[in-house]
Amino acid sequence: MKTRTIALAIAIVAAVLVPYVTGQFWVGIATEAVIFAIAALGLNVLIGQGGLVSVGHAGLFAVGAYATALAQTEYGFGFYGSAIVAILITLLLTAAFAIAAVRTTGMYFLMITLAEGMIIWGLAHRWSELTGGENGAISGVRPDGLTRYYQYYWLALAVLVVVAALLWLFTRSRTGLRIRATRDSAVRMTSIGYSPAGQRFTAFMVSGAVTGIAGVLYAGYYPVVSPSTAFLSTSILFMLMVLTGGANVFVGPIVGAVLLTVMRAAVSAETPRWPTVMGIVLIVVVLFASEGITGSIRDWLRRRRPATES
Repeated sequence: MKTRTIALAIAIVAAVLVPYVTGQFWVGIATEAVIFAIAALGLNVLIGQGGLVSVGHAGLFAVGAYATALAQTEYGFGFYGSAIVAILITLLLTAAFAIAAVRTTGMYFLMITLAEGMIIWGLAHRWSELTGGENGAISGVRPDGLTRYYQYYWLALAVLVVVAALLWLFTRSRTGLRIRATRDSAVRMTSIGYSPAGQRFTAFMVSGAVTGIAGVLYAGYYPVVSPSTAFLSTSILFMLMVLTGGANVFVGPIVGAVLLTVMRAAVSAETPRWPTVMGIVLIVVVLFASEGITGSIRDWLRRRRPATES
């Protein structure tokens, strides 16, 4: 535990110092990585804790971003006011999504969330009077005093730390334990009086709230929110971040988000075939690190520990 605490403190300090050791471009990439890390943590409430694979979370991410942008440009809300409005709207839509999905598991759950995400993408693309269609919605409003690129990075990083701490407590709460128990044996949970659908609904709502927060930060970072934010490829990217980092290790999604965001920036500068690289990464992870990077490291350390102690 002491080693983990030291490693976490070093990681946080290193993250805070990023603007001092890199230029504006890489601070921008780091900001994107932090935002995606929040979205990946939200998705992992379903994947890692609930055992439910969603490929529609880009829809909830886009709702948070679009709602933030529209609250600012159409109704004159500031950053914090629009953030509250966006999170509430995201929660309402998450509830609707969850009601349709939580009585299913496996492939059926995956297909329902896929359909839900594509509905949001279709609305963003076709409802041009509201969303701006292919041109997107104007965004990029930031809090007063935090308008510089490095200041906004620190804001996003602070939100990541707070969200991660709250999720850490949630996973160890009675509610979090019930969600994991439902993942492991829904039949047993039913036999002792708990509703598996109810536990999945709770997981979906927490996941949607965190994903909505990531959408708010995305809208403050980019000048335009476009329909591509809600597209399937974004959902797959979030899922790949979770799986690459490790769904069964709490910091796994953060590691996966940072790694893939930096890798995408580096690879896309050399070739437009980033999706091909994503596919290769997924194949390598499935074949050689089924528990993700952090899970594989954890297992390796566990195997070494008895030999070291002996």
